[in-house]
This record gives sequence, C-alpha cells and structure tokens, in this order.
Amino acid sequence: MTQGKLFERDWRSLLEAILRINSATDIALLQRISLECLRALVPSDQYAFFISRTGTREALGEPYIMGVEAKYLDKFMVGDYNTGEDAETFFSGRHILSHNTETSRDSDQIPEDYLVETRIYKEIYAPQGIHYGMRSSLMFRRKFVGSLELFNSKKRGDYTDKQLEIMTLLAPHIANRLGLLMDAESRSNSSPTLVPEEIKELFHLTDREAEIVSMLSTGAEDHTIINELYISGSTFKKHLYNAYKKMGVSSRTQLFNTLLAAKSNSAKKTKRPRPNGNLS
Repeated sequence: MTQGKLFERDWRSLLEAILRINSATDIALLQRISLECLRALVPSDQYAFFISRTGTREALGEPYIMGVEAKYLDKFMVGDYNTGEDAETFFSGRHILSHNTETSRDSDQIPEDYLVETRIYKEIYAPQGIHYGMRSSLMFRRKFVGSLELFNSKKRGDYTDKQLEIMTLLAPHIANRLGLLMDAESRSNSSPTLVPEEIKELFHLTDREAEIVSMLSTGAEDHTIINELYISGSTFKKHLYNAYKKMGVSSRTQLFNTLLAAKSNSAKKTKRPRPNGNLS
C-alpha cells in the first residue's frame, strides 16, 4: 500500500517548495508562491489562501484564489459561515487547542451524508461543483494567521493520504513565513521613515552607515542587509559600531527610539506656521 508514501522525488519537490516559500518578500507574493507550490504538489480544482490580521476566523481578509473561479465568494465573505454550526463542522478548533498548524480533510471531520445537509455546502459548495475539501489552519506563535483551503469536485475525488501528508508537511513553513512577514509589516508601519540622506545629516554618518541604519529601522535583519549591500559580516559590524557611537546608542531599541524622536522633531518643525509677511 503506497497511497500515503512519499518517494524521493516528492521530498525533493517539497524542499524546493519550502525554499520558494521562504524567499517570499511580501504577503501577496507568499500567497501566490504557496498556491503555485500546492498546485504542483496537490492537484485540485480550486485553491484559496486567506489571511487573518485579527487572530480569528471571523474576520478573514479577501483570499488569493487559484484554479477555477471562486463563485459566491462575496456571499461567503459577508455571510456568517465562520461562526455557528457550520464553523464547528468545517473549521476544527484543534489548532487553537494545540497552538500548532493543523491540516485535515473535510471527510475526516464529518460524514458525507451530514456534509451535504450543511448550509455552507448547499449555498456555497454545491452551486459551483465543490464537494471535497482539505484545509490547513495556519498558526504562528500561538496565533491564528490564516487558512489554506483546497477544493475538489466530486468527479476529481477526495484527497489521498499522500496529498494530506504533503500539505501537512508544507503548511507549517507557510505559516511561519506568513507570521514573520506580518511581524515585519507591523514593524514597518510603525517604524521611523527617515531616508538615509536625513539620517546622514542628523547624525553626521557616512553614506554607508546611514544606509545601514535606515534599513535596520524598517526591521531588516542583519543577513538581509549584508546580502543587499554586498558587504561582509565584519564590514557590517564595523559600520554599525561607528553609527552607534555617533548616535550615542548601544542597542537596536535605543537606535529605533532615537530615530522615532528625530522623526517626531522633524514633523513638528515642518508643521510650524510660516510668517505671513505682514509687518506690524
């Protein structure tokens, strides 16, 4: 019985998919790459990648869709299918209890004769030919961050044990990358927006020092800065040490707060009313 067995080619494909997933530099790109990888590894009629910025299923964002057109999506997004009996039936809460990314087939959760009587099946699935589903609840640091949902027609058939295993292995990597990108996005939205030229002038830094400080302020990690600037680790540390010394800081937190203060002072100066030119 080899239905659920992964062969060497499957593992190679999984490793390639994981590399692609971890190369995603923004959330929209991650959604596309993830579904492309799943499309190659787990053939389905329809794929959906939902993002949750609230940590709950009740307020999922507009999904990235691949495969056949997702009909009745507007109806699904404004309906209450994520709450009540349908939610308990389709969206297992095991991931919340275990704090881990969980993957399951609909057929593992509910009998088929019960499935076809649910409201979501009658109103959303059946009208567009969907019958089988498989989904992963994506968790990052004990928080629900999104959902991967795959669907098949009755003709294509239910998902195999092997397909379940592939998605089970891939989903945690997608969840981890999504969580990291959401964290970086959050930091970027609240980070100082001083450009390198402003930082250079305010703190008397060199061009390279100002560039590094500016990138750090957006949440970029050391290895990212080193790679993007094509410098060595020792050169990066030397520039960072000199920038710290000139700015009078000794940690990333102090650097961040110093830049926020400089940004705030700059904004106040910009808002000062100009003289109207009248002499009294």
